[in-house]
Amino acid sequence: MKETKEAIEHCIESCHQCADECTACADDCKGKPGMDACISLCNDCTEKCKQCATDCETSSANMSKSLQACIDACEACASECEKHNNESCKKCAETCRSCAAECKSMVA
Repeated sequence: MKETKEAIEHCIESCHQCADECTACADDCKGKPGMDACISLCNDCTEKCKQCATDCETSSANMSKSLQACIDACEACASECEKHNNESCKKCAETCRSCAAECKSMVA
């Protein structure tokens, strides 16, 4: 696991950005037909990103598990958001892919 201070800070920042984008995407998709999966995956990703950021900030013993959970949630959310042609989903998918890459760099 690559745990330099700089790598951890980048990962934490990426997780916070991703949580914010996922929250915004879920809010934007509320009430729109066919968006239940998007909303659900965005909400899940928000929670996983927040937990991952917290575990990285505290150097928790669960950090590697949180990183993997965050990667999985980000990839699932990005895949769903890429199915939709609206700006919030596009931005969310991009941010999720970026966050997953940051987390992957921590576990490499």
